[in-house]
Amino acid sequence: MAYNHGERLRRQFDRYLNQKSIRNSITIVARTRTADDYGGYEGDSYSSSSNSTYCIPVTEYVQTRMGMVKYAELKEGDLRILVRGDESIDENDTVTFNSLTYLVREIKPVIIGDITVCQDVFLAREV
Repeated sequence: MAYNHGERLRRQFDRYLNQKSIRNSITIVARTRTADDYGGYEGDSYSSSSNSTYCIPVTEYVQTRMGMVKYAELKEGDLRILVRGDESIDENDTVTFNSLTYLVREIKPVIIGDITVCQDVFLAREV
């Protein structure tokens, strides 16, 4: 069997996700937009579906251990988290983390070879 770096990193990510000292619980709430009669958008409507799961907040420790790309500094109040590759999350959703609500700003799947290791999610504080 050939060596697969993506599979090794996904197993490493899963181990981190199982460590209570590293992971945090989050709630993902689906949010939909509906068009009004004139083609514009009405206000956002929040569905009643929510999903409680775990994430790993991206810290210097996690970036170093997983060999992750370091992006520019986040704006004050913004957050970067990692979730499972098969986690259902969309850029229209909101995420509750430590009792604060964030808007999903961007999702970048981390794919190595043909393996989705995790999803890199950038969150902006909801005002």
